[in-house]
Amino acid sequence: MCSHCRKDAEFGRVLTLVPVVSSVLPSQRVDQDKLTHLRVSKRTQLCQLLDEFADCFVDKLGLCDVITHRIQTTSSPSVSRAGCVQGRG
Repeated sequence: MCSHCRKDAEFGRVLTLVPVVSSVLPSQRVDQDKLTHLRVSKRTQLCQLLDEFADCFVDKLGLCDVITHRIQTTSSPSVSRAGCVQGRG
């Protein structure tokens, strides 16, 4: 098991996040020319949000394999039509 994970009796493998410290805030890394379609108040809100949750953003792109999602499918179609009432036409 990696150093960021620990075993929990009820939940199994639990990820423990390691904070990444950066001297540059996420809002400072955004090209302001790409935000010109937003009103000034919305730009400010976006930048505040990015900075508030800075630990959720990284500069390094990559694949996250912490969890695997599975979609169980069947061979029979399951189609429903919302608002369709039989016998009315």
